[in-house]
Amino acid sequence: MRVTDGKIGFISVEDGWHDFEVDENIAFTTDENNEATNTLQIPCRVIGEEDEDQGGQVSIFCPLDKKSGKQRLAKLIYFTGVSKKIAKKHKWVNLDDEDADEDWKDELFEPDSELVEEIILTLPGHVFRGEVKTSKGKDRDFQNIIELDFYGKKSKESKGEKKDKTKGKTRPVKEENENEEEAW
Repeated sequence: MRVTDGKIGFISVEDGWHDFEVDENIAFTTDENNEATNTLQIPCRVIGEEDEDQGGQVSIFCPLDKKSGKQRLAKLIYFTGVSKKIAKKHKWVNLDDEDADEDWKDELFEPDSELVEEIILTLPGHVFRGEVKTSKGKDRDFQNIIELDFYGKKSKESKGEKKDKTKGKTRPVKEENENEEEAW
């Protein structure tokens, strides 16, 4: 765990895969006039006693007025299992399918919809696995969760692949007894 700003106690999270728990205080962001926007901010905390970044926080931002924000929210509720609970409660089909028809996202993920309110109330405490990436901003660095998976599932990196830093691709981990000719 690393403290990046001693003044406010912000804890940075190392890039890579971590287990997360969705925190409370999910809310729409506000603009410079303190008016609510269409962007849902979902705070998440690193969990796991073995993770040195335990307690570190990263938020997921879902602009619900954009397709990408609706997709991000749909993936989050899918990988946390919340979609199954909501689909069962409302007797909807395909809401728990990651590749479900896009129409329901557009129809149901309106910022003032009852579904979004239900998601805000249901998500806290649910867990998932996410990959964090730090990006350079104009004024500061910021962290994003760029990939999601089910909690407890091993990432590609821990399944015998490592990130190739020069090309941004994954490659197999070389075993000690592997011949050079068989390696990449």
